[in-house]
Amino acid sequence: MVGDDRWHERYSRQLVLDPIGEEGQRRLGETTVAVVGAGALGSNSAEMLVRMGFGHVRLIDRDVLELSNLHRA
Repeated sequence: MVGDDRWHERYSRQLVLDPIGEEGQRRLGETTVAVVGAGALGSNSAEMLVRMGFGHVRLIDRDVLELSNLHRA
């Protein structure tokens, strides 16, 4: 992905930050994180982690997918 124009465009705002840069963004893409709880806060957090560029996000939740909670899936 590094070197791809779309990759650079997608993460352009993070690539210009000295603490992150291209190397840091590449490392984020190789990182796995876990979010425990996929309710309102957990699902939003997971989305933000993906948007930041984390390569693998594991969601852990004991709830069962049902019609009544489908809007949270």
